[in-house]
Amino acid sequence: MDEFLTLFLFTDIGDYQTRGMSWAIIIVFTPVVLLFLSVLLNLRVPKQPSFINGKVYIGNTSLPTINLLSALIAIVLGAMILLAMGIFLSVTDYPLSFGNPRYAELQKMYNSHQYFVTEGTVHVIHAQRFEGHDGPEVVRIGKVELSFSFFSSTFGYHQTISRGGALTEGTYARVFYVENPPDYLWLGKYTILRVDIE
Repeated sequence: MDEFLTLFLFTDIGDYQTRGMSWAIIIVFTPVVLLFLSVLLNLRVPKQPSFINGKVYIGNTSLPTINLLSALIAIVLGAMILLAMGIFLSVTDYPLSFGNPRYAELQKMYNSHQYFVTEGTVHVIHAQRFEGHDGPEVVRIGKVELSFSFFSSTFGYHQTISRGGALTEGTYARVFYVENPPDYLWLGKYTILRVDIE
């Protein structure tokens, strides 16, 4: 019996993008959270009315004063909130499973075995250049022609030969794929969910 090695599974892309999105969210929101907490803890309302140019002003008419203890508390609280957010985003499928309906749909189709499988020797019809600009990579496995591009934002396999892809001429492969709905045809006719190499 021939043994296959799974080199790609679409959930790997989802996990990678989820982790990337998690850190992007943390990096973007870190200064916002720290600034908000710092301002909140440093606000001071004068107890006495302010007199400016002979007129009376009630309330805070100056910039917040800096209080080192409050600033330190703001930094610690902000770090704790962002750490909790990072842990949550890293151990869950958010935002892909919940925030991206295509990912959730592919996951459901894969788990319920609603995919096609083709197996055979890879024949490269067109190899995409490293810099792109010449159409997608096109390979034939068995009787199925599959196309994909390294530059497409997809959860499916898109590692071209020029970028170290596994579907090279003469390789014996087994590929799991699904048909793309009409609004995803710009990615090609199929999305490759899994690639096994003998």
